[in-house]
Amino acid sequence: MVLIAAGTFIMGWDAGEGDEQPPHAVFLDTFYIDQFEATVEQYRSCVEAGGCEDPIHAPACNWDGFADDTHPINCMNRQNARDYCAWAGLRLPTEAEWEKAARGEDRRIYPWGNELVGDEANFRIGLGTATEPVGNHLNGVSAYGAHDMAGNVWEWVEDWYAQDYYTRSPRERPRGPEFGEFGVLRGGSWWFEAGALPAAHRVAYHPALTDIDIGFRCARDVVE
Repeated sequence: MVLIAAGTFIMGWDAGEGDEQPPHAVFLDTFYIDQFEATVEQYRSCVEAGGCEDPIHAPACNWDGFADDTHPINCMNRQNARDYCAWAGLRLPTEAEWEKAARGEDRRIYPWGNELVGDEANFRIGLGTATEPVGNHLNGVSAYGAHDMAGNVWEWVEDWYAQDYYTRSPRERPRGPEFGEFGVLRGGSWWFEAGALPAAHRVAYHPALTDIDIGFRCARDVVE
């Protein structure tokens, strides 16, 4: 995992969709987040230990042998992701934690900076024809050392989605609405084009559903 130090960052951006506005200052405590997306091998360990259910079985699901164990686990619904993190003694990151880990405190557009050359991430029209092994794009690492926070697979976060949440979000340790119909995905994927890669981009998605480009990574608090 990589350490994200306590401090304030700007969450959201003016150039995004309406639900990514307004940009606002958010304070977060120190936390850890996985350096890489959860892999097929890691998820298999959870299934074998009885902590996780098998993912759905469908063409292009890495669990079914579509890709080797170094690829991110895909075809994950929100509960799959929560179950794995709990089994590992971790949790899903909040939406604010995920965004800070991806973009740092300097308001950068992408995890690596403000320009997209094309080799920084696995995305459609760039390189994306399927998932790739985690950590495959060294030019795309975030300021904190987290890999694949743009592209490869979408990542579930803990928050429920509300379109107007940024207009009323707490400015310290926001955790999203208490209830919701949809969860939140972050980071874009191999199947989506460059418009999904900015670190402030957010997508509402039904928590019981999944697809061949949806995975996750975990986080945890710092224990004193």
